[in-house]
Amino acid sequence: YGAERCTCPEAVAAYEKEKAEREAAEAAAAKAEEEKKMRERIKRIVGESGMGDRFLRRTFSTFQLTDDNKRAAAAARRYAEGFDAMLPQSGRQEPGRNGLFIAGPPGTGKTHLAAAIANHLIAQGKPVICMTMIDLLERIKRTYSATGGSESDV
Repeated sequence: YGAERCTCPEAVAAYEKEKAEREAAEAAAAKAEEEKKMRERIKRIVGESGMGDRFLRRTFSTFQLTDDNKRAAAAARRYAEGFDAMLPQSGRQEPGRNGLFIAGPPGTGKTHLAAAIANHLIAQGKPVICMTMIDLLERIKRTYSATGGSESDV
């Protein structure tokens, strides 16, 4: 037979405190496991993204704002922050245009903004491909060798 629990106020309070501590520890362990899975997912996404180290450091907070590029920076941030709303979802009307075209002369921050968008999405666990056209063409070029994979893989 099991022992009966004491029902005095002190014992009830001790039981409830123990239960709350156990639940808090379980919740902390579950949160830590979830965070670990997210870090592993992000690490995998970064590895598959095609982003070199120089791109990984390009974020919205490291972007140098000027009078000439502040509108582009604001548009890029809005795009990154509203990305989920632009994705097609079942049961919802097609969102329509969902791309972002960045154009301008050399040295105005186009690549930095593209990498900042990619880094913002990666931090949320979203898969991203971000590379220069030269790197993309090199990947495609490798598909022509026997061991390079297929163009559709790239």
